Amino acid sequence: MGQWYDTDGENVWPVSALETPLDRGHWVVAKTKVADWEVSTVFLGLDHSFGGPPPVLWETMVFGIPGGRDVQVRYTSAADARDGHAGIVARLTAGREAILAAEAERQRAEDLLTGLLAEVEVSP
Repeated sequence: MGQWYDTDGENVWPVSALETPLDRGHWVVAKTKVADWEVSTVFLGLDHSFGGPPPVLWETMVFGIPGGRDVQVRYTSAADARDGHAGIVARLTAGREAILAAEAERQRAEDLLTGLLAEVEVSP
């Protein structure tokens, strides 16, 4: 199991699992809504480097991406986590219209296929 850490938002220090704070609100780095998507960057508290230095302690995830795709990026510093969050938000914002148009087109194709298949009589 990886090492646990706590943070003041910039600095980190090792702690035991029992010393991790119960109130982890200060572990939220940023949350941003872009269209129907939520970009969330948090301090993980538990090293996700799987034993290799430096510790991987921050993560950005994007929720609500069409097609159930997961977006997850991990970082080794608070500065990289903030920059990564801002970069993802900027890319989603810039591509918002194209992403929504592609999702609408995919949905139209799915609806058309469903309609066509509904017209076909299937015998047991």
